[in-house]
Amino acid sequence: MPIVEFVFIGINLYAFRFLSYYPNRIAANKPVFLSNISPIFFLVLEISVLVAIFINGFVTKSNLVKIFNLLFCFAFVNLLIYISAEYAQKVYIENHIARVSLSFGFWLSEFFIYLILLDSLKNMNGFWKNLVISVFFVTIFIFLFSGFLNNIDIVREYYERKNQFARELYMHIWLSLGSVVAALLLALPLGLLAYRKRRISEKIFAVLNVIQTIPSIAMFGILMVPLSYLSSRSQFLARLGVAGIGYAPAIIALVLYAMLPITRNIYTGLKNVPSHLRQASIGMGMNNNQLLFRVEIPLGITEILTGIRISLIQTIGNTALAALIGAGGLGVFIFQGLGESSNSLILLGVLPLIVMAIVADILMQIIISLFAGKSYDKTG
Repeated sequence: MPIVEFVFIGINLYAFRFLSYYPNRIAANKPVFLSNISPIFFLVLEISVLVAIFINGFVTKSNLVKIFNLLFCFAFVNLLIYISAEYAQKVYIENHIARVSLSFGFWLSEFFIYLILLDSLKNMNGFWKNLVISVFFVTIFIFLFSGFLNNIDIVREYYERKNQFARELYMHIWLSLGSVVAALLLALPLGLLAYRKRRISEKIFAVLNVIQTIPSIAMFGILMVPLSYLSSRSQFLARLGVAGIGYAPAIIALVLYAMLPITRNIYTGLKNVPSHLRQASIGMGMNNNQLLFRVEIPLGITEILTGIRISLIQTIGNTALAALIGAGGLGVFIFQGLGESSNSLILLGVLPLIVMAIVADILMQIIISLFAGKSYDKTG
C-alpha cells in the first residue's frame, strides 16, 4: 500500500512552495504556500491525507482500498488545479502583468499522486486501466479548454506562442514518427539477417550498441561535416533541404538511435519461437519464407511490437534535442526557457512531451494486446 507516498504528500503540502508569484515576467519570484492561499482547502487536504493513510494501513480489502485511492487521486489532482487557477485569476484581476506559475510543491504532489495511481492500477484489466488514465486526461483538457487555467503562467506562455507551438508540435510529431518508420524499414532486414545468420548477428548488434553509446550532441556534430559537404557538392541534395543543420542530421541521428530496440526485438521475437512449432511447420512442407511469414512473425509479433513501442517512446524524448541544430520540435521551448530562466516556458515544451510519450505508450500497449490475442488464437 502506498502509505509512504501519502505521508510525503502531507509533508509536501505544508513544507514546500505551492506556487510562485512574479510581479512581472522578468522579476524575481516570491514563494506562495498552500496554507497562505486557502487555509480551509489546506486543512481539508491534510485531513484527507490522514484519512487515506488510515484506510491504506487498516482496511484489509485491497480492491476497496484501490478504488478509494483512485478516487482520492482524481479529487486531489482536480482540487490542486482548481486552487491554482483561482489564485492566478485573483492575481490577474489585481495586476495584469503579474504572473503565477506552478512551483515545486505542486509538481512534487503530482509526482506522488502518479506513484499512487500506478500502484492502484497495478494488476488491473488493460481496458479499465486505460479508461482511468483517459478520465484523468479528459478532465485536465476540460480545465484547459474551458479557459479556467488561462491566467496560469504556462497557459499564458502558450497563448502568446500559439501559432509557433502548433508548428513545433507538428514538427516534433513528424520527426518522431518519421524516424521510427524509417528505423523500422531498416531494422526489419537487419533483424531478419541477424536471426538467419547467427555469426553476423554479433557484428550487427556490436555496431548498433556503439551507436547507442554516442551522446546525441556528439552525433549531431559528427553528421554536420559530411552533410554540409554533400549539400555543397550536390544541388539536388541542397534542394531537398539536406544540410549540416536542420531536419536532415536530426532524422539521421534519430533513426540510428531508434534502430537498436526494434532490431533486437525482431531478433529475440523470432528466436524465441518454440522449435517444435518450426519442426511441425517444416514437416507440413513449408519453405523458409512460408515459415517466416506464417509462423515465426505471427508468433513473435508481440515482441516485435514491444521493440517498436520502446523505440517510439525513446525517440519522442530524443527529438527534443533536435532543436539544438535548428530542426524544430518542442525542444525549442525547452532551450528557450533555459536561456530565459523561465520555468513555465520549459514546461511548455516538457509537458506535451510527457503527454505524447504516455499516449504513445497506451496506444502501443493496446495494439500489442490485440496482436497478443491473435497470436494466442493461432497457437491454440
